[in-house]
Amino acid sequence: MALARALVYSPTVLLLDEPLSNLDAQLREQARAWLKRLQEELGITTVYVTHDQEEALALSDRIAVMSEGHLVQVGSPTEIYQEPATAGVAAFVGRCNFLTGKVAAATASGAEVVLDCNGQKVRTRAADVSAGQHVTVAVRPERVKVLTSDRTAPPDANVLTGTVLSSSYVGARFEYDVRLGDQAVQVATGRPGLTGEITLAVDPAVCLLYPTTDVVSPDVEALTTVSG
Repeated sequence: MALARALVYSPTVLLLDEPLSNLDAQLREQARAWLKRLQEELGITTVYVTHDQEEALALSDRIAVMSEGHLVQVGSPTEIYQEPATAGVAAFVGRCNFLTGKVAAATASGAEVVLDCNGQKVRTRAADVSAGQHVTVAVRPERVKVLTSDRTAPPDANVLTGTVLSSSYVGARFEYDVRLGDQAVQVATGRPGLTGEITLAVDPAVCLLYPTTDVVSPDVEALTTVSG
């Protein structure tokens, strides 16, 4: 009703503050699709405030991520998800594995990091870091590839060995908790029935790198805009 009353006046900008927060999951998804269609039909620029990263990605042309009253990053949904400016943004928008370590070497093409969890070296994309610096390597679960016995890793990939701790079937994919040394990481894959020791491959280009001082804040929200 409140939305209908606002639309009667044909506003040039519409502000929606957590409009779907009281709906269950299925209704929220249906209402999200309805809101997107409505906005496209009416052509009203809309500012949408949400703590739900899926809503932010699905509804917006641009996203502004705020933490503790500060504007952390502004960009398209693709930029926010694939190139998060901070570890906090990476944690808020989608799921992410965070592995701490120390830089062993850094060049213009990338960095080599010794992981704290298992002492293994992994290569990452280029970043403004120096040897000896403590850093955090961030990798999305869906970016971690599971290698089978008849499949070799790409030449430049990081190869890690872990042990499956648990698995969940969530419809479109299987999600696994995998132990790497003394830490568990999440892996999302279409492969069912993984147990025991498995081999993982991760492209250095998808390994994001952040200073360990870049902590994940629990107080993060997104302002999304949809242009009319």
